[in-house]
Amino acid sequence: VIRGPTGALYGSGMGGTIRLFTEYPDKGNRELKARAETASWGTERATVRGFLRTGNILIAAGANYSHSDGYRQNSIYNRASALLNLHHYSENSAFQLLMLFIHLDAQIPSSIDSLTFETNPRAAAKNWLNVKGYESYDKLLSGISYKKRLNDRWENTASLFSTVMNKYEFRPFNILDDGSVNAGFRNRLKYTGKTTSFIFGIEGITEKYPWKTFEVDSLNQQGSLIDYFTERTSYANFSALNEWSVTPKLNISEGINCNLLTYRLKNNTNDSVGRNTYTYKPVLSPRIGINYQIIDEVTFYSSFGHGFSPPSLEETILSTGVPNENIKPESGWNLDAGMRIVTKDKRLFTDITCYKIWLRNLLVTKRESESVFYGINAGKTSLEGLEMSVKYRLLGDAYSPVNYLDLNLSGVLSGNRFTDFVDDGMDRSGKILPGIPDNQLYAGITGQFSRHYFFNVNLRHAGAQYLDDANTGKAAAWNLLNAEIAYTVFPRNAIAKLFCGVRNLLDENYAAMILVNAPSFGTAKPRYYYPGTARNFYLGISISVK
Repeated sequence: VIRGPTGALYGSGMGGTIRLFTEYPDKGNRELKARAETASWGTERATVRGFLRTGNILIAAGANYSHSDGYRQNSIYNRASALLNLHHYSENSAFQLLMLFIHLDAQIPSSIDSLTFETNPRAAAKNWLNVKGYESYDKLLSGISYKKRLNDRWENTASLFSTVMNKYEFRPFNILDDGSVNAGFRNRLKYTGKTTSFIFGIEGITEKYPWKTFEVDSLNQQGSLIDYFTERTSYANFSALNEWSVTPKLNISEGINCNLLTYRLKNNTNDSVGRNTYTYKPVLSPRIGINYQIIDEVTFYSSFGHGFSPPSLEETILSTGVPNENIKPESGWNLDAGMRIVTKDKRLFTDITCYKIWLRNLLVTKRESESVFYGINAGKTSLEGLEMSVKYRLLGDAYSPVNYLDLNLSGVLSGNRFTDFVDDGMDRSGKILPGIPDNQLYAGITGQFSRHYFFNVNLRHAGAQYLDDANTGKAAAWNLLNAEIAYTVFPRNAIAKLFCGVRNLLDENYAAMILVNAPSFGTAKPRYYYPGTARNFYLGISISVK
């Protein structure tokens, strides 16, 4: 997890970046892992993964299947996926192929009002239940990359990637039949010197997004065509990054990213509207960061940078079907500073960070009805907070993977406000941003003894959060207590683990998600709440063979 705008390396999103890595075996040439689990509400999960090293080739492949009858009405869930990741290495080059396929069929219970949430959280929204609303899609993600070491100082990495998706969503107010195809390339040229390194990058992505909406007829089947749009989005990123080791203990990085963004919208159901094209001004996002090791155990770090996030496809179209040309990307500046402490014996790890974000044109959702919503900009916004993470080995050797007892604690305190926002003549300046808990906490104790016995007990806490921009309602804070025990055996060249656990041990009724600014009409109450699951149990086995 990389905090804040990452500029030259991963784009300039304000919230930071999460990098995902494919798992590989620690040692050995081959390994096979399998896991099966059964849980409450007819839930079944199965995973199989395999790794193979032969010569200069490494292959990682896997498949996953999940099914659940669902905690709530109209919430049957089925998902299957398959992954292939292939590497080929030579002395001065490396080739990688990645392919990921996902198939999903999932019913949608939707959100419910406060009374239903308190008295019957397993209920689905009545209109979604009546039509048995659902979502189904197939998604294929693929990419290839080629890294070439040009000489002792220079190397180049070139990548091509694409995502194809076909989606169908049956809703009570209409049916959405859509899909998307995107393709892109990325190239990074890197120079490595004795005390400094440079990365020069270029990236281009184009996406085609055709979508149709249909009426739902009296028999709850697909009816006449309502709208048919085709939207194309083009991105271009140019970046440069310098990392400088001023001294063995002081490192400074400077980077800049330039983004170009263009939308093209075609209304296929109304030729008089024709095509609309609009391009945002180029966005420059600089960033500087420092990392200073004060003493062997303590490191100070800080960064200051600019970031931005473009509006989503839904936010760029008004309810009339014409482009929302007044909407702008949200942008702002992020300042953070923190301290990382690792004791000499490696028993204690502590990371504390404070941050401040000055945001302009925050993207918020304007809902005219359940089926009609679009994005608007919320003037100026201020976000600030304190994050903390602590891991302490209470018992056992700091380097031992067995016979230990660990304490894990992490949390965040935040304050987030509109500083300048007028919506339909109503001044929201000074109001707290909805949908964000004012504090969050994770605390857990994990232990393993005699190599065979494992346990984990953890508590998740989320503070209260406002439901709308006007701060007229608030979702209550909640606490989830979870526990798991496991027994592991070690037959020859294999590891087998039996595990069982309980989630939401105290059977808390909580909102797992909030529909911010949910509309209400007539006497109907707004449907803000997506209930989380009640107390539930699971039992499973995992096997690893080398």
